[in-house]
Amino acid sequence: MDDGSTDGTFDIIESYLKRDNRFSLYIRDNSYAKGANSCRHIGYLKSNGEYINWFDSDDLMDSQHIGKKVREIVKGNYDFVVCEIARFKGNNLNNLKKVDNNYESGYEVINQFVGELTLFTPGPLWSKSFLEKKSLRYKQDRGEVSDSVLNDWVFGIKALLESESYFFIKEPLVYYRSHGNSIYSDRINLNTQKYLDEFKIRKKVYNTVRNQIGYNKKIEEYYLNRNLKILRVLLIKKTNGLLVLIEILKNRKAGVLLKGKIVFYYITSVLIGRGINKLRV
Repeated sequence: MDDGSTDGTFDIIESYLKRDNRFSLYIRDNSYAKGANSCRHIGYLKSNGEYINWFDSDDLMDSQHIGKKVREIVKGNYDFVVCEIARFKGNNLNNLKKVDNNYESGYEVINQFVGELTLFTPGPLWSKSFLEKKSLRYKQDRGEVSDSVLNDWVFGIKALLESESYFFIKEPLVYYRSHGNSIYSDRINLNTQKYLDEFKIRKKVYNTVRNQIGYNKKIEEYYLNRNLKILRVLLIKKTNGLLVLIEILKNRKAGVLLKGKIVFYYITSVLIGRGINKLRV
């Protein structure tokens, strides 16, 4: 899928297609919003196989990546299988760092929510029939919250809530590139809009998970700390954080004393710019 590249990528890929007709190349239709989610969805609609494995252009596959996944998903007739991820920077593959995961059985949704289990976009191989049955999508409609924030996290939680038939391949088969143009870098650099989008998305997913699995101490604690982080960033950037404050004060993990402390330092931060770093558990 080409998302409107201007660096000659389309011509380079076209040259490969002439040598191997197993591959196809499509351009994003302008009726879809620009971004990764739209491209994944269009690619999904164009696909005609039994299995789907989305993969971003800047990451790398192990030579056994597809084969090992297909063998496992066929053998177990799973809804999806997931391999592990190893990170690398730039073009240096000599210092791969495996992303740790908590595979505790029965707690997959909780662990995905708090970041202890991570279903990166290229990690899972999906049964297309499962995706269709559960209406799981990456589609990006114009007007939706940012295309690029937390899409892996949201999609993974939805899948784990919908399925009881999946398998983890405890071996890195995808090499995930970290670089300065990533969404992760935007958040490190305190991109205010990314944090606002993150708040909206996490709130929506939190409510969904809470409705399905009920109260969970680990989720409440993580959600509280993440919202405090977002609130600190908004205050640093002098952006209205009132909605985030209200959500924090609704959290059951925040007792009366902590809520009082948070309100006090929020007011002092707004009025005199002091106390932002005190907004912690």
